[in-house]
Parts: sequence; structure tokens; C-alpha cells
Amino acid sequence: MKDVMFVSFTEDLHLIFDKIPDFDIIVLRYGDAKEYQVPAMVRDIIDVKTECKADIIYHSFKYLKENYKSYGYVGFFDDDVDIKVSQYENCLRIAKEHNLDLFAPSLSLDSNHSHAHTLNNGSNEVKLEPWVEVMMPTLSHKLVDVMIGPFMKTMEKYNFKSGWGIDADLFPDLLKRINGKCGVIHQEVVQHKRPVTSGGRVFSNGMT
Repeated sequence: MKDVMFVSFTEDLHLIFDKIPDFDIIVLRYGDAKEYQVPAMVRDIIDVKTECKADIIYHSFKYLKENYKSYGYVGFFDDDVDIKVSQYENCLRIAKEHNLDLFAPSLSLDSNHSHAHTLNNGSNEVKLEPWVEVMMPTLSHKLVDVMIGPFMKTMEKYNFKSGWGIDADLFPDLLKRINGKCGVIHQEVVQHKRPVTSGGRVFSNGMT
């Protein structure tokens, strides 16, 4: 089954093509992103204006349901995370070896971050954690299966935009349901460029 990465962009795509990817890449416009010429190594672009992570995950899930009969891991990367194709492929390999249902590479020490457990600890280990931040989670097929239906129904009913609560609240609950494992992969280190946005931002639906 094919692994899939959904990645957002504004001015530039922060996914670095250091090799031909063995996984599918789907690009989403974020905010007021300019028109984007899809590179040959990108499968497709979801050309809708997204506002925040719940919005992005909803449109990604919608695309997944409409275009994939089967899939492996599914990742959701923000527009300001620098990661190489080879790094992500190594993370996928490690996640499969450790039977992870949720994972993320570690963050460099100079990254903008909110939670210390996501920062690189200087080792090559996979450190089990209750959850990973919503800026770059990758979910197993099993975790997607328990999340996709209820998440899409909730989004269609309430039109949420913000990603607040998806990582620290929703992910742990879903992992309990499937007796799943979550880990930060410290063998790979990526950089989060932009400062973490304020929870006081008001979206087009009037919510924060």
C-alpha cells in the first residue's frame, strides 16, 4: 500500500526533493498562497483555500476517500517545516519497524515549538510519547480508519478551522481505542520555521 504525505505551501514548498519519493505527495494551498505549478514528483494539488490544520486535515481526508482504495501511512505537514524526502522515507521505515500508529520526526533545538518532548534529545531512539504536535503528524492506516469518519462528520456539522486540541486531546483518545503506539523519531531532525500562531486568531467562521 502507498504511503501518502499531504503538505501545505504558501510561498514555497518546504519539502526538499533530495531523491525520487517512494510515497505519494499531495499539495494543499494554505491561506493566501500564490498559484502553484505542481512539480513532476507531486501527485496532485488540492486547490482550495485552507485556513488552519483542522481545515487542512478535512480536505486531505476528503481527497483520500475519493482517490485511494488503499493506503499505508498518511502524513500531514505544515507549510513551514523543512524536511527532505529521504528523511521522511527513513521515518516511515522506522515507524513500520516499531509498529507505530502515530509519529513525527524530532524538531531541531532552534525550531519554534510549544512542547519540549518534540525536540531532538541527541539520540537515535524512537521515544514513545502520548502524542505528537499537529504541525507534522503521520498516522497509520488503522488510526486513520478510526478518525476519518467522525472527524469529517464533525467538520461538516460545525465547520471548525483551528487545529487546537487535535494533538494533545484527540490523538491520545484515538490511540487508546486501537491500543496504538505513538513515538518521536529522534534519528531524524527537522526544522519548524515560523513562530507558533496565537490561539486568539479569528477565522472566517467567526471562531478562534
